Amino acid sequence: LVKILYVIDELHKTQREYLLSDAAIKTYGSYYSKFRMLVRECDNFDGFLSAMFGKSATMLLRLAGALKALKTSVQFLDESRDVRERHLDSLDVEFINWVEINLSSISDKAESFIVDAETVVEAARMLEYFNIHKLKLAGYSVGNHTIEIETVFESLKSASSVYDPITRKLMCKTIS
Repeated sequence: LVKILYVIDELHKTQREYLLSDAAIKTYGSYYSKFRMLVRECDNFDGFLSAMFGKSATMLLRLAGALKALKTSVQFLDESRDVRERHLDSLDVEFINWVEINLSSISDKAESFIVDAETVVEAARMLEYFNIHKLKLAGYSVGNHTIEIETVFESLKSASSVYDPITRKLMCKTIS
């Protein structure tokens, strides 16, 4: 893990711009549309949910960029398995020198900073996990953290939910 984080840090010593591939733009667009729809629906009855979903599109981009950086660094180290295995325990001088010499093999490639559609989908799964936990921290009763956010949202809107005008939250039964 230390070596992965070291490579990520070295890769970003200069400012990097991550771009979405054409397929990733389409994938992101579908998530963006979903978040916009959820913001509009939530705006009428729950300010917390509206704000959470409103920030989700931006958070998705951040997670996708971070995940791409992680994947690029792991791939870089994986392709140089012999060096990685010789330096298992620490960031010794030989490993650091090797990274400095060889990092240009990925840092000079534009594809190292292009986020693909699969990475956007993986980031969206991470975002759903985080959003479910935000709901739990905000006092919403959410039973299963592996369910999709739409299922949670539909349960929050269901007839079993009661709107509390003072807290501007939906009080609902446990969602499972």
